[in-house]
Amino acid sequence: MHKHITKNFITLLLVGVLLTGCDRKDADIVLTEPETAVADSGAPALEDNTEEMKNSSDTGSLEADKSDEKSDNKSEEASKAPETIMVHVCGAVLCEGVYELPTGSRVVDAIKAAGGFLQDADSDFVNQATILEDGVKIKIPTVEESMAAGDGADDTASAGSDDAGITGAVTAEAESSSESGKVNINTASESELCDIPGIGPSRAKNIIAYREENGKFGTIEDIMKVTGIKDKFFSKIKDHIKV
Repeated sequence: MHKHITKNFITLLLVGVLLTGCDRKDADIVLTEPETAVADSGAPALEDNTEEMKNSSDTGSLEADKSDEKSDNKSEEASKAPETIMVHVCGAVLCEGVYELPTGSRVVDAIKAAGGFLQDADSDFVNQATILEDGVKIKIPTVEESMAAGDGADDTASAGSDDAGITGAVTAEAESSSESGKVNINTASESELCDIPGIGPSRAKNIIAYREENGKFGTIEDIMKVTGIKDKFFSKIKDHIKV
């Protein structure tokens, strides 16, 4: 009987040990499942978002670099584009003609392009530091021509000024009024009147003012009615004017 009791006790003990082991295994399983879930669901998502943000930042930087590069190329092309003006140089210079000069050139640059002054040129008549515009005409007088123009006090003051010897672009009206080599004193503009030897801006303004107040000139001799133009001066310009 003791053997039977001992046998049953051992059997119960073994069953208890087995049941206790199963409970611990289940507890271990329950404890480890949440950690696995966090590792499986959280860490990869964070890593994916970081990589996506990095790719977006790199793309934006590349686009900005391309935009800056295009802007630099346009600026470089614009700076390489040549900008020039055309000016007419005549009178007491070595080579009269039309010359192409860089924008911002001055009278001295145009004179150099025309070969420089002739020996009898009045180099002080024109302001050589004047900045030129496209289409202007630069006429350099001789010393003799300057002295003739100096007969009137009004034109003496204009010699050496910024606009002395420089006239604007030639218009169609100017060409038609000078077809015969003579300037029509009834229709010529201020710049066209300055093409007459000895006529400067001041006398040209006086001629235009006289026309506006008294009407057109009936004969070329009527120009002597203009202030600053007398018999001696008229004899020098009569072959260059018409009505």
